[in-house]
Amino acid sequence: MSASKWGLVSLALAGALVSGAASSESKKINNTVYQKSEESVDKQLRLKKVLLFPSVDDVSGVLAPQLDAHLQHLFAGKPRFELIRDPNIIRALGSDDASYLKIAQSERVHQEAARISGADATVVLRTRSVAGMIEMTLDWRDASGKLLYSESSSLPGSSSLDARSAMIANLLNTIVKKIPFIGTVTGRTGQTLTLDLGRDTLSVGDSVDLIRLVSLQRHPLLGVVVSTDYAKVGTARITSVDRVLSFAEIVEESVGETIRPDNKIVAVHARGQSELRQNNTKSEERFKIEKKSDDAETQGLHGDFDQSVPRFGNLYLDLQYGSISYNQSVSSTTTSLSGSGVAVDLGGELWVTKEWILQLDLATLSATPTGTQSGSNPGSGTFSEGNVSRKDIDVAVGYRVFPVGIASSTNLTVSAGYQKISVNASTDTTNGFGNKAYSGIFIRGAAEIALNQNNKVSAGISFQPFAGFTDDAGVIGVPDSATSIGIDFYWGYRLAPNIWARGGIQYESSNGSYQNGNTVADKKFAIGPGITYSF
Repeated sequence: MSASKWGLVSLALAGALVSGAASSESKKINNTVYQKSEESVDKQLRLKKVLLFPSVDDVSGVLAPQLDAHLQHLFAGKPRFELIRDPNIIRALGSDDASYLKIAQSERVHQEAARISGADATVVLRTRSVAGMIEMTLDWRDASGKLLYSESSSLPGSSSLDARSAMIANLLNTIVKKIPFIGTVTGRTGQTLTLDLGRDTLSVGDSVDLIRLVSLQRHPLLGVVVSTDYAKVGTARITSVDRVLSFAEIVEESVGETIRPDNKIVAVHARGQSELRQNNTKSEERFKIEKKSDDAETQGLHGDFDQSVPRFGNLYLDLQYGSISYNQSVSSTTTSLSGSGVAVDLGGELWVTKEWILQLDLATLSATPTGTQSGSNPGSGTFSEGNVSRKDIDVAVGYRVFPVGIASSTNLTVSAGYQKISVNASTDTTNGFGNKAYSGIFIRGAAEIALNQNNKVSAGISFQPFAGFTDDAGVIGVPDSATSIGIDFYWGYRLAPNIWARGGIQYESSNGSYQNGNTVADKKFAIGPGITYSF
C-alpha cells in the first residue's frame, strides 16, 4: 500500500474518532425538536456537491461497481447536483473490507469523508438479501454525517439487473422530491444574485421565491428529516442563464429579512404566468406562499412538510379466542378450573426519541369455566363457577436498539414498568375462590425482524419476579408471594403504508403462594388476528 493511501486511511480513521463538525444542541418545544448549531440550517443543507460512497452489497459482493455506475448515470441527469467520486477516498474507506458495512453507516466517517472531499452531502446505497428478496436502501447524509433521508424498496432475488436499476432510480427520485428546495443562492453582489440552477430549470424573465430554512424536525425513531420550518426572504427575477448557473436581480426583500448566500429557491414562476414552472421536484404541488396576517413580517412559506409534527408511535387491536385455567392446592386437595371465551388486547407505543419509548397494553378475557376436585377431601365432582374474567394492564418505559450489521428494520427492545393481572370470580367460600391480583414491577425483552418489505415477525417475553399478591376471598390463607411470566409471538403483513394486519399467540402464567403453604396458579392462552396502525 502506498504512503499516500496509508495517509488517507489514517485521516479517515482519525475522523471516525473525533468530531470535526460545529458544536450543536437540540431543544424540544411542543414535541418539536429544533436543532441549534453554529451554522444556520441554510448552510447545513447546501446539498449541491454530493459524494457517492461505494455501495454496500452483501448479496453477492460483485454488483456494487455496477450499482455505483448506474447511480452516477442517474445523477448526471440531475444538473442541480454535482457528483463527486474520489478514488482515493473510496480506497481509504476500504470498500473491500469486511467491516465496510459498519464504516458506511458511521456518522463520523461520513463527516470526515465530506470534509476531505468538500462535499455538502454523502450518499450510499445498501443492498441485502432477506428471505429471497433483494432490499435496497438509499441513505443521504449532510456534511456532518447526520441522516437526512432514507428510502428502501424490495424486489425478488431473481430480478434482473435492469429491474434493480429501475428500483434505484425510483429511490433516488423519491428522495429528491423530499428535499424541501430546488436550488440555492450561491452569492450576492449588491442587488445581483448567483443561483445554482441552470437552463434546464430557469429562463430569462422568470421570477423565483427565496426562503430561509429556520429549523429541521427529525423522526424520533428513524432520524430522518420529516418537517422543516421556513421564512420567506424575498423574490428575484432571472436576468441571465447559463448551463448550470443563473444570475438574478432582487425584486423584493421581506420586511426584517435580507437575502443571503445559502438561502433556498423553492418556487419558479414562468415569465408572464402566475403558475409555477414544472420541474422534477414538483414544487408547484408542495409549496404555496401564504400570508398569515397583514404584517408582511409574518409571511411564510408552507408545504406538505409543514404539517404539525405527530407523536410517532403505533396503536394495535387484537380480537382473540382464548382460555383461562386455574389450579388451587389446599392441603391435599387440588381444585382445577378451565374455560374459554373471547379476548381483546388493545395497546400502543409512543416513540419519545429514536431509542426511548412509552408502552401501554390493556387486555381482557372472559370465560365460563367448569371445575373438578381431587385429593383426600374432594368436593362434589364436576361443578360450574360462573363467569370468570382476567384483566391485564401494563405500563412501561422501553429502550430500543438497532444492531449494526442486521436488517435496518430489525430492533431489540428492553422495557421495565408496572403490571397488574386481575382474575375476577364470584366469591365461593366452599371452594375458596374469589378475586385475585398479581401486581408489581415487570421487565420485558422483545425483538422485531423484517422478513421482507411486507412481512415481519416479533416475539417477546416478560417477567414479574416479585409480584404483590392479593386474595379478596381470604378463605385458603394469607397471601405471601407470587411471580408472573408471559410469552408472545406475532406475524405482521403490510396492508397499507401505515397499516399492518397481524396474527399471534399469547401465553401468561401467574403463580401465588400463601403463608400456610397453599398455592394457586392462573394461566391464560389467546390466539387471533389484529391490526396495527402507525402514526
